[in-house]
Amino acid sequence: MELSSTLCRVQETYQRDRAASAKLENVRLVADRAAKAWEVEALAAEERDARREKTRLWRTRPSIQHDRPRNEPVAPMPSARSV
Repeated sequence: MELSSTLCRVQETYQRDRAASAKLENVRLVADRAAKAWEVEALAAEERDARREKTRLWRTRPSIQHDRPRNEPVAPMPSARSV
């Protein structure tokens, strides 16, 4: 199951608040480590979302290939020797 970046950021904030308000050192330590772990997950989720958006944009872009008829041949590229 993939976690959303929003959920991860909410959990990170909750754990940071918990660490800041904890009276016991071990509770602060655990909450701080949990906040850092949620931050790592949030960054991974944000990267995943960015990749998905980039892929979506790539797939929906207009293609140059669709501008010419299917049976029309593609003009060859000039070689470096002929220039």
